[in-house]
Amino acid sequence: MTENILTLIKDGVVNGDPEQVRKYVTEAFESGMGPQDILEGGLTAGLEVMGERWNRLEVFLPEVMKSAKAMKVGFEIVKPQLGSKDSDFRMGTVVIGTVKGDVHDIGKTVVATMLIGAGFEVFDLGVDQAPSMFVDTAIEKDADIIGLSSLLTTSMAIQRDVIDLLDTLELRDRFQVMVGGAPTNQEWADTIGAQGWAADAHAAVAKAKELMETKKSS
Repeated sequence: MTENILTLIKDGVVNGDPEQVRKYVTEAFESGMGPQDILEGGLTAGLEVMGERWNRLEVFLPEVMKSAKAMKVGFEIVKPQLGSKDSDFRMGTVVIGTVKGDVHDIGKTVVATMLIGAGFEVFDLGVDQAPSMFVDTAIEKDADIIGLSSLLTTSMAIQRDVIDLLDTLELRDRFQVMVGGAPTNQEWADTIGAQGWAADAHAAVAKAKELMETKKSS
């Protein structure tokens, strides 16, 4: 029964059907299922399917966003039930955006959506954002992670500028910084002092969770 309900929730997310998601998330709670199981086994699992299809170029952004909206319907039902008793559930706050001089949006949007599906609170700044916008927003929202996307080699240096600004303001230890985008790689992340790099949305979520574990244990 449990697996069947989770499958129906997951299918609702994959199909972008908010009413199916609402119906079976509610039924899952009524059957006594825990919020973390619903989130991870149904809602996030569905969005991960879409993320994998996105990486294989099998779906387009409107389909991913439709799934994200369906997932959010379920997440709003689950969220109030996530409390201190769910010690295994870890949520962090992420400020994410595409850096100054770059207006590419799709990859960053998919990462932001997947992070929401994984239980993160996400503040998406959009595109063409200056270093000060990332830092100011991270301070304002008391973020854990700053995510910097760059799809152009000409804009990669702005990722370094964000980290340099954090150093100047003596805020480097307050935030975990992740970078991503087609021209970036682990070597680049290491060179500029970013704590994380990911090649795709699925890897970005895994890295964000890893960084949260590191932050909580430090």
